[in-house]
This record gives sequence, structure tokens and C-alpha cells, in this order.
Amino acid sequence: MLDDLGAESGAIDIEKAATDFVHKFLYALSSSRQHKVTIYKTNLSSTTLTKLYDEKFLSRCFKKPKFIVFKETKDYRIGNVPF
Repeated sequence: MLDDLGAESGAIDIEKAATDFVHKFLYALSSSRQHKVTIYKTNLSSTTLTKLYDEKFLSRCFKKPKFIVFKETKDYRIGNVPF
């Protein structure tokens, strides 16, 4: 499972591409996991992902995808913080 895909590029509101190192790492990871189940978790839209990552990596992510969309979920961590 690759958790929080896109967080490594910095703030979510900033649309900057992932670094060359990140591209190489993610491509190597996705190449080694071909024909295996890999879960990618992200808070980003597919439009934002296409701005961050190259086509090679995304084509591997979206090969036979199954999406689970969580709607109206609350961040349980915030509920326990006294502000």
C-alpha cells in the first residue's frame, strides 16, 4: 500500500511536479509490482495527479483500477484535539 500519494510533492494546494527521484522511485516500485495488487491511497483528484506524475507511472496505477471513494468522512484525529 502506498499511502498519501502526492504528499511528497509538498502542499496539496501547490501544483508542482514530483521530483525526478520520486518519479524514478515510484516507477521502479510500480514496475516491480506489476501483476500484483497494489493499493494507492490519495486525497488528490485524478486531474491533480496528472500534473504531479508522468504518464508512465499513472498508466501503471490506473491499469484495471478499482476505486473506493469515501464521502462525508470526518478526520478522527481532529475530533480529539482541544482547540
